[in-house]
Amino acid sequence: MELQFATNYLGHFLLANLLLDTMKKTARESNREGRVINVSSEFHRYPYPEGIRFDKINDQSGYKKFQAYGQSKLANVLHANELTRQFKEDGVNISANSLHPGVIATNLFRHNTSLADDNPIRVFLESAARLVLKNVQQGAATTCYVALNPQVKGISGGYFSGCNLTKASSMSKDAELAKKLWDFSMNLDKCPWTGPLALARNRNEVDRPPLYTDPYKDSATAEYVRMMREKYSKKGASGFSASSKAAKGIHGFGITVLRTLLTKV
Repeated sequence: MELQFATNYLGHFLLANLLLDTMKKTARESNREGRVINVSSEFHRYPYPEGIRFDKINDQSGYKKFQAYGQSKLANVLHANELTRQFKEDGVNISANSLHPGVIATNLFRHNTSLADDNPIRVFLESAARLVLKNVQQGAATTCYVALNPQVKGISGGYFSGCNLTKASSMSKDAELAKKLWDFSMNLDKCPWTGPLALARNRNEVDRPPLYTDPYKDSATAEYVRMMREKYSKKGASGFSASSKAAKGIHGFGITVLRTLLTKV
């Protein structure tokens, strides 16, 4: 299986599927909204021309790493949109959204050996990246916002960036493509993850996860989560907006730096 598609999408698809029955049961019994959140990327706008290469998912001919990455991130958005359709059809109180966390300064390129550590180009790019990219805490803000903010309640099938609801690509809104991706993922007979999962679910042989328990009860995390919820509910989306021209310019430069680094991999 092509690694970017498997890592960025299929693993998330499997995890969500393993939790779906428990989430639906919990939502009905607790009358609390469940939330599925897929971390996508602005690169979802740049997949292969056909979007998802269903018939060539493992074909090395014509393989392009940037478009393969875009394909995997498009799949994240399509997955959330298909879940939204299914939740609405089932009448269950669960939302599914996707988001772009921003371009974040991490150690993602620590294994990039194409440039020596003291290479002037590498030093410049890494220094520039630290100036214009988000830090880890800023990069987590949109995910926390979509997961916890009361203002997101009832929103499903949305795409968020900078803690604001924004427009995803037109291809990501293709309901037929989303359904085709779902069926494709559930019927990967040669895949050790989703193929057996589909068969087992049909035979009702999947081990069910335990019923919902509050992960923050009697936990040191509880106070932090409470503070985050209170902070977000007071500030709202505008408290984390990155809508200014300057911010957009910096973000665009961050994308350029990221692409430059990736081409050196």
